Amino acid sequence: ALAYELLADVELALGRHTDLVPELLTWTAAHPIRERLVSRLMLALYRAGRQADALGAARDLRRLLRDEHGLDPGREVTDLEAAILRRDPALDPSPPSAVAVAATPAGHVVPAQLPAPVPGFAGRALDLAHLDHLLDASGPRSVVVSGTAGVGKTALAVHWAHGVTGRFPDGQLFLNLRGFDPRQPALPAEVAVRELLQGLSMPARELPDSHDAQVGLYRSLMAGRRMLVVLDNAADAEQVRPLLPASAGSLALITSRNRLSGLAVTDGAATLALGLLDADEARQLLANRIGPARIADDPAAADDIVERCAHLPLALSIAAARAAEDPRTPLGTVAAQLRASGDGLAPFTGEDAASDIRSVLSWSYRALSEPAARLLRRLGLHPGPDIGDDAAAALVGAPVEQVRPLLRELDRASLVAVPHPGRYALHDLLRAFAVELAERHDGPERTPALRRLLDFYLHSAVAAAVLVDPAREAVALDRPADGVTARTFTERDTAVAWLHAEHHAVLAAVRLAHAEGFDTHTWQLSWSLVSYLNWQGHHYDWREAQDLALAAAYRLGDRVVQARTHRGVGRGLNAAGRADEAMAHYHDALRIYQELGDVVGQGAIHLNIGALHDRQREHEAALEHSRLALDLYRRAGYELGQARALNNIGWAYTQLGEHRLAIEPCREAIAVCRSLGDVNSEADAWDSLGHALHHSGLVAEAIDGFQRALAIYRTVGNRGLEAVILIHLGQAHRTAGDVDAAERAFEQAAAIRDDLGATAAEQVRALSTPRPA
Repeated sequence: ALAYELLADVELALGRHTDLVPELLTWTAAHPIRERLVSRLMLALYRAGRQADALGAARDLRRLLRDEHGLDPGREVTDLEAAILRRDPALDPSPPSAVAVAATPAGHVVPAQLPAPVPGFAGRALDLAHLDHLLDASGPRSVVVSGTAGVGKTALAVHWAHGVTGRFPDGQLFLNLRGFDPRQPALPAEVAVRELLQGLSMPARELPDSHDAQVGLYRSLMAGRRMLVVLDNAADAEQVRPLLPASAGSLALITSRNRLSGLAVTDGAATLALGLLDADEARQLLANRIGPARIADDPAAADDIVERCAHLPLALSIAAARAAEDPRTPLGTVAAQLRASGDGLAPFTGEDAASDIRSVLSWSYRALSEPAARLLRRLGLHPGPDIGDDAAAALVGAPVEQVRPLLRELDRASLVAVPHPGRYALHDLLRAFAVELAERHDGPERTPALRRLLDFYLHSAVAAAVLVDPAREAVALDRPADGVTARTFTERDTAVAWLHAEHHAVLAAVRLAHAEGFDTHTWQLSWSLVSYLNWQGHHYDWREAQDLALAAAYRLGDRVVQARTHRGVGRGLNAAGRADEAMAHYHDALRIYQELGDVVGQGAIHLNIGALHDRQREHEAALEHSRLALDLYRRAGYELGQARALNNIGWAYTQLGEHRLAIEPCREAIAVCRSLGDVNSEADAWDSLGHALHHSGLVAEAIDGFQRALAIYRTVGNRGLEAVILIHLGQAHRTAGDVDAAERAFEQAAAIRDDLGATAAEQVRALSTPRPA
């Protein structure tokens, strides 16, 4: 529905309102209370000359919302309704030039994701001119730059892209598709499209479930925009094809070792085969890095270096970095050292110039201090696209203060890149080189190094998770390996910021732990991510992590962990709207908890099943399972569970229209949560109580309840639920006749929703369902 809403925006902007009406009627019949969809129908009907029908759509929505939820439509619908009544000229169709504006969601930041240009870039005049010609000719919407490893494809793409940003005023996206990473598979297209959608300010929580729908949403968001999309290191055409923008004003610039001929045949892509630098270009690259005077002092030595580096930009950059370490060393000495170097290792697989770079890599590697060389070998074990200095320290089992100078040594030697301060990355050739060195020299050390890395991420992530959601059931961790200094946190904001920066690396660690047989690490790392991924709406990552955790639990044969992870998988599926699959996992978990005699576990599952029924608007069933959970928690003497069950009982009563019956269980839930210090559950209960009081006619008390919930959500930084409470608060103020206070609350909620990217009142309201334990 979200993708269709965005498409409807474009169709309306193009003036196709009459043709759009039948489709919108079908969609609103399937989603009758989706306010953004109804507003599009109202606008299409009005522009088609059907003012009465447009107003009727608003009346139908108002009746459904009041009958089913006791709510009024949001401002988008009510403001549009008022504008239709007064025949506001602003509702008239805009000229076609407004399409780009209509297709760009308000408040979204223009993306500017290009990496910094490669220092010392030289040559490629003909290739750059060819790219300029393709752009000026307004011909292909995609260009494939192909060439051997290390030939400078990414450097060329980024250099050219920086020079043409003015031609793409709606932004630039950049994504490394990892097509040739020796440590992990290429980025799947379904993951890549989600990364691009988030680059377009589309929050993960709002993405449709299917890959096809996500591709449709991506193309809808790109429609009418003038954007540059750089897709680096593509593996094949199938990986790239779903990521190509359809808009005539946008361009996809793709780099790959393969020619991707399929894109030229079926998608009209232009191709640019990048060859080696010629001799003049190669010398210029050296001169840009070490200074023209040293080239002029010994041109023969410069030519020798160029030939030894096979005219490959990556090899030349490494050689130049080595030469720049001591400007007093004659260039002839540098050339002699390179000439004398023998790699002593088997060549890389493949008959391309990658094999020619080996002598340069070996020569530069042997010049490293032993600790830096050891660190380079360890970096090849890391599963993510880049690594922080503290995780690098765990790989070698040394304090981070000792490792930072080693990382700077690798940077000076051009053996690592620094995409962001404190973050380090390896070119895929260098990663393959590091992996091979580690296999040759560090065989017995590989497993201990992996364990230290996984321990670092596990203990750091759990420390962050405990601050993010302190009421979650704890996990017992083994002591970290010697040499591991995990991150610690004293403030929730710092913990959340670390998870923002590192959750991709932690998810990669889950995959690594699963692949390497570290089963306990697998499920515990997955556990550490649950609350963060849930609250941020990363349901796809959540489900992947939980699926791997479940496989690990069965390999361990641990029934408790099996039940826990079945529940985790179920929660992820329920959050994604896949109720039947979620219910199957809940029943598996319930069966195991019953076999184990775990009463608290059984109560948690009934609470989850109740939340699933609530999401399906099956409120009688939700009430029944919440009561079962309460009985089980009381048998076990688990007070926090009782409080959460009481809150869910109160919420179910309000959904059934029994608002007076909801008040007492909600008040009891608040008292228990406060005594136990669970502020998140306390805020949930204040919201439920406020809802019950509002619809019982106790409006002043309801306002007080909503304000208490609002204060808590602001304190813990849960902005999504802050927006929900502001909407509830505004509705209560409106009932009380305080129009100004209501408007202030709605405006604050709208600002938060715009900031978070929310696009429909229904989506915000869905957040107000009590969070299961």
